[in-house]
Amino acid sequence: MLHSRTRPPRGRPTARRAALLALLMLAAVPAAAEAKNFKVDGRVKGAPAASGKTVAVPLQLTRAAGNKLRLGTRNVRVKISRRARLRLSGSAAQGATRLRATGLRAGDRVKGVTSLSRKAKRRMRYTPRPTLKLKRVRVIRNARRLAPPGGGAAPAAPRTLETVLAELSGRVMALNARVGEFGSLPQQIEAQKLQLEGLGTGLEGVTTAFEALTTNVEGRGVGFEGVLLQVEALVARVEALEASTSAVEDLLGQFESGLGTIGGVLEELTTLAPLLSSQAALIRQFPGAESQVLALDEALRRIEGRIGSAEAALGTIGSSVGGLNAAMSAFAGEVNGVANAALTVDAGTLQGQVNGLGGGVANLESSFGSLASLGGAAGDIAGLEADATAIEGMVEILCTTMACP
Repeated sequence: MLHSRTRPPRGRPTARRAALLALLMLAAVPAAAEAKNFKVDGRVKGAPAASGKTVAVPLQLTRAAGNKLRLGTRNVRVKISRRARLRLSGSAAQGATRLRATGLRAGDRVKGVTSLSRKAKRRMRYTPRPTLKLKRVRVIRNARRLAPPGGGAAPAAPRTLETVLAELSGRVMALNARVGEFGSLPQQIEAQKLQLEGLGTGLEGVTTAFEALTTNVEGRGVGFEGVLLQVEALVARVEALEASTSAVEDLLGQFESGLGTIGGVLEELTTLAPLLSSQAALIRQFPGAESQVLALDEALRRIEGRIGSAEAALGTIGSSVGGLNAAMSAFAGEVNGVANAALTVDAGTLQGQVNGLGGGVANLESSFGSLASLGGAAGDIAGLEADATAIEGMVEILCTTMACP
């Protein structure tokens, strides 16, 4: 076969084509490198919709996640692989550990990771409900129980519709000042998260001391097997203390999520409350509207009480962490003393010294347990989400009944 002097053989690229291809590849690299991973955290707001190989789920991001993504809205749609088996936990998981994306339901807490470039984020700011591809998804499904009516301060006398409407705008504004994006509570939560990070250093000191004790007892060999077993049992209890730290972090995350949900409802109420304030006669004309307004007032006052309890508990974290670190430092010194003695004392003496360490571990367990419950505020924090969800329903009913703007 003859080849043209001007046309290259088929399948062999010219130098010009090769250079062009290289330029295209170089141009594509920065775009791919620009993409960053962002954490996604929010509540499912409706039923999932399956289409092809993916499942689309409406999600309302927590305020913290929304601030980091900066999409201009906290209402997004996430796409999850239809074949994915999502990790499931929570008090309402009923023993299940995995969940199909199509099994998600309203109220489920969804966490995951999405990858976005700057260009994609800019484009999404002009989208009413941006769509995010979600990976490494886990679901937390907690029981959603409404708090008993007596949760807040009981009023001295029945509140009238006129009284409720007169106070509604002020109540909404005061709550918004505490839980809003620039409110006092979100800042306090972030500050306490930093405080909790200091616990790791103190706990590491205790763990290191027990490692030295374990090594020294092992070195004594025959006759010290029983002492070694007891030391290992204490080590297991110390390692379990880390779970208490995680429990506090989860509780603060739940508090943050609840405040995010409340903040979303307050945004609607900020507009609605002034319109309702002088409409008592009109409200009474719509069947059921008055009872919804009174229930809304009760839920808002209950939320005020819950937030007050949780805020007081937040203030104790700093002192609790300081006290725990001091106790752990002293206890680590005690363990190190026993570790040094383990090199020379007989088995009976060492057994008695190790027995004495059990009391120190028990004290740490008690202190960590109290911290994990935030001084008993865990129940109020859990109830915030339920109350906020109840208020969402009330606002929706009012707006459906009275054609809110």
